Amino acid sequence: MKKAKQILALALVFILLAGTAAFADEPVFTERKGKGVEAWLWEELSQYSPSDVVTAGVLSYFWRESQYRSDAVAGWASSLAGYGIDLCETVTEETDKGLDDGSSRSYFIRKARRYGGYGLGQWRNSDYLGDLYDFAHDYGTSVGDAKMQCAYIFESLRDNRKLWKKLRRCLDPERAGRLIAIYYDGSQSGAPYMGYKAGRLYEKYHEADA
Repeated sequence: MKKAKQILALALVFILLAGTAAFADEPVFTERKGKGVEAWLWEELSQYSPSDVVTAGVLSYFWRESQYRSDAVAGWASSLAGYGIDLCETVTEETDKGLDDGSSRSYFIRKARRYGGYGLGQWRNSDYLGDLYDFAHDYGTSVGDAKMQCAYIFESLRDNRKLWKKLRRCLDPERAGRLIAIYYDGSQSGAPYMGYKAGRLYEKYHEADA
């Protein structure tokens, strides 16, 4: 009888550990950071991307803007603002409160523009922010959800038909990175770095996918 109880106890422990492991595999969308995040984002972006070349360009943009943090406000370098308040967490929570009925839309746009941008792509333009908010509402998830933002950026890129045509035909990841940088920055300033980063990401994950 004692032995049977021990076996039962061990079985319960294994079940709990298995459940914990399964939960740990689920993406934590608003606090994605670390080495595993990059690979996860590559796979997620690949669902929407026309090629690995474009995926590398988008991923390089996410790295530069937010270091892969999907609820980032004012870039990845600083998430705290005054009195130790976590600005990233506060903006996301306050926005999500009114996401269902759209009552927090103006709040979200105002805060993100004031501090410099929001999300993986640090979107700052009021049109992009409004579209991101609406996309999250339609997607049925938090405005800080990384899966949603991966889908959203391709909606954003497709809106510029000329750019999308160039990206679809692009065979060089460095060029793709530069094109995306120029599109969102409106200048050549960040293009060289984005191109270099995209090239390195392409080498890393394109070969792994092969």
